[in-house]
Amino acid sequence: MPHKRAKKSIRDVQSQQRGNDLPPSEKTTQGRKDLGGLSKTMYRVLNAEKIRNERRQRLANATEPAKDAETRSAVQSRQALKAKAKELKQLPGESDRQFNLRVENTLQPGILKAMRTSKARAKSDKVVAHKKTAKQAAPATEALNSEQASDEQKKPSRLLRLHNRSD
Repeated sequence: MPHKRAKKSIRDVQSQQRGNDLPPSEKTTQGRKDLGGLSKTMYRVLNAEKIRNERRQRLANATEPAKDAETRSAVQSRQALKAKAKELKQLPGESDRQFNLRVENTLQPGILKAMRTSKARAKSDKVVAHKKTAKQAAPATEALNSEQASDEQKKPSRLLRLHNRSD
């Protein structure tokens, strides 16, 4: 069964027979010839700049034909975020506390906007509005309740009446 493995002593002997510092096998490269016999990780490390440049070109080409308004606004918002990200780097001599305050102040308008437009906020606003209307209607019902309470205070309780009868 594949989930079972050999004893430690047997595995040690097999690893000594295989040796150390071996080139990547067909299994590790999964038969990809474009990697040139390198593992994927090593290929990424050695060709990081080339891969980065290719990705930048793809993104630049994708943003140019922005024809409809939604795509244009999405591109503009992405560019604005990139500009903010460039601004939000810790300045020389700036403490972590100062940097955190600056980041929070920069991002605060976006957070407040999201809070204002959230569904949970809309629900809570409806509940508050409902409570306000209930409070406005409450004085009339309170007056009725107070009249009933005063009437009840005038009448002796049933137990008291029964007690008085027995005397």
